[in-house]
Amino acid sequence: LQKLDDSKRQSIKISVSGYQSGGDPNRLLSIIPNGIMRCTLLNPEPCFALFESAVKYLKTDYINQFNSLDDYNVTDTYLADYQDSVP
Repeated sequence: LQKLDDSKRQSIKISVSGYQSGGDPNRLLSIIPNGIMRCTLLNPEPCFALFESAVKYLKTDYINQFNSLDDYNVTDTYLADYQDSVP
């Protein structure tokens, strides 16, 4: 990436958005205030900082938002043969 000239690095856009299912989705806004972060390769540091903050949020605040099974939200299910589900 460092070999790209500045005009190319400026033209490459990075967009990061987040969606929280379950818990208190409003708390996610403390990490992504507008619901989306946009960066360029010329200045990717804001997106890198967002990734770091998101991991910290998941490990601390998010995980503590679920006190009981009522707080969880099923987002996807799948079926598998029993034979395929064991090692």
